[in-house]
Amino acid sequence: MSKEKEIGLLLKILQGDSKEQYNSESFNMDVLIRLAIIHKVVYHLLLFAQQHAEFFSQEQMTRLENHCRQAALRSLTQLHELRRIAMALQENRVDFVVIKGPQLSRMLYGREALKESVDLDIMLLNPGDFDRAHAVIRDLGYTRSNLDGFSSRFTRKLFIHAKREVAYSSPVTRNNIDLHVKPGSNTYLTARLFRDFFSGLVSYDLEGTAMPVLPPEKYFAYLCYHGSLHQFSRLAWLLDIRAFLRLKKDDLDYAKLNAISRSWHTERGLYTALRLLQAYFGDIIPEKLNDYPLFTPRINHLVKMCSRIIRAEESYSLSLKGRIDRFLYMMLMIRGLAGKVDFVYGILIRIVAGVFRKS
Repeated sequence: MSKEKEIGLLLKILQGDSKEQYNSESFNMDVLIRLAIIHKVVYHLLLFAQQHAEFFSQEQMTRLENHCRQAALRSLTQLHELRRIAMALQENRVDFVVIKGPQLSRMLYGREALKESVDLDIMLLNPGDFDRAHAVIRDLGYTRSNLDGFSSRFTRKLFIHAKREVAYSSPVTRNNIDLHVKPGSNTYLTARLFRDFFSGLVSYDLEGTAMPVLPPEKYFAYLCYHGSLHQFSRLAWLLDIRAFLRLKKDDLDYAKLNAISRSWHTERGLYTALRLLQAYFGDIIPEKLNDYPLFTPRINHLVKMCSRIIRAEESYSLSLKGRIDRFLYMMLMIRGLAGKVDFVYGILIRIVAGVFRKS
């Protein structure tokens, strides 16, 4: 079933355009709700539905309200868990930085805002602290992990090397943690690009608990980098980037931001994010970034490839064509031969790690 019209309506809703006249017969509201769930923007759709209740059945309204109620409860649980984990890591002298999640939500949208997060992202400053961090998280009740299927020390190290992150879940709180052991994805030959990643960390007060976070320029560059790795396939990521830019636009050092992205070889992700904000929301690209190569054929192509993913059916990314398109996208996105080799090597080593797990 085509969802082009519904994606178009969802983008208008996210733009905050509530004055436009809509014809409910032109849209499949069940498809619209499904898209909002996929893109983690159900709250925005609920606000729209409350203004246009005549477009939605009572069952659809109830579905939206229940989803948002459950998301609000999950957000509160995540905030509590993040504080608990942060304090435990600090007590055990494990250095870390918080990425995204409840901290980002509070910073961008305030106390009352509803933002859905899949998991908590915590990044270790020193990969050598992994064993201690692992023990801390286990002691906090996170008894399930994607590391559990690897019995020997060698295979565990291989898995961590391949994935660069370990996922945990708690059957009690139903909360998930992603523990990252390095900032860059598929950075084997190019790890040096992120050697200054943790310099200049700042503290963010989250309900009385100090959270170490990246300074603004690095934080924004990382959000664009993370989104670009996923082809900005979730609109909520673009909304976070948009909100961050609006919040910090007068304080950001744009020359420093661009220098950071270039030093990480991730400037194409930054430029693609800015172009998508312009295309989808009509945002004006900051004047101080307009001198950079935002409209080259390569960036134009990357923007089109991201738009294709955003509008594609869920099954597309798992299809052969979807996988080939993603490979081509990453080859265009990654700058430098070493980075491209890293990406291919990353695929191969994950396959090898998977073989060990099955055996």
